Amino acid sequence: MALEYVIDFPCRPKSLLAGPDAPEEGARRLLGLWKLQGIANAVRRQAETSGQNPDDVRIQLMVARAGEETVPTAMNLAEIETQTESLHSFAPDCSICPVSPNGRLAGCIGGLPYPIPISAEQWLLDRLAPADSAGGFLLLNAIRDFRYDGAITRTFRAKKLFESSVALVKPLPANEFDAAEISTDALFHAILGVGPVLAPWHMAMVLVWFQALALDGAPIGNVEAFDALVNLPVDARAERAAATLGPPSADAGVLAIQRLFLAMHSAWCRDASIRLDG
Repeated sequence: MALEYVIDFPCRPKSLLAGPDAPEEGARRLLGLWKLQGIANAVRRQAETSGQNPDDVRIQLMVARAGEETVPTAMNLAEIETQTESLHSFAPDCSICPVSPNGRLAGCIGGLPYPIPISAEQWLLDRLAPADSAGGFLLLNAIRDFRYDGAITRTFRAKKLFESSVALVKPLPANEFDAAEISTDALFHAILGVGPVLAPWHMAMVLVWFQALALDGAPIGNVEAFDALVNLPVDARAERAAATLGPPSADAGVLAIQRLFLAMHSAWCRDASIRLDG
């Protein structure tokens, strides 16, 4: 179980999958195929571990058909893999896609597995921009203006989607917002609780909040640097604005957040949105 996401960057596979429907349907259908392939891979691994023939395993999926209600449908591995054949046909496109890391198949897709571990929450707190920097000011201003009170995150905790039942909290030095502390409930609300689509400008803000962007090799330490960042022409973003997240973490939960931030950077560089699912 995970929060899946897809970079809504236009490409031939998404266009083919959308057909005559709205362009965003292509991203949704590509994500659906990616999920199905993940299920097929998990079934094969589990069958091999238990000594079963994977072709004999049947699983029940919730299948949505156009104009009909979602219904439970039992499928075997061969039936699932028949549906995902088209995904593998997209490999040549994905191998040269600018938002696919290392040419990975469906590299515009990723996931944030549940439950989100405490280590990932702590990593976010540790990366917070200082309250007196541009990133810290912008975060506290956004929390106040957009009322990121953490209520959405607390509903996720109640559903056991976080390892911790309560938020982690970091005290803050004196600041012009009179904020004594900041919680990971507010942070996750601000990062992901803004709706099913993350706009490019929002993702740029998130990266600055967590000191995850540098402009021409320098951190975004003041408002002037931030203004220069947001006014970059799209065709200059990838060259001049680098993601600064450090080496990939050995902690799976932290690594998932790093990869989400890298996806945000990739999407923002191409002025594309990210769609959330789950």
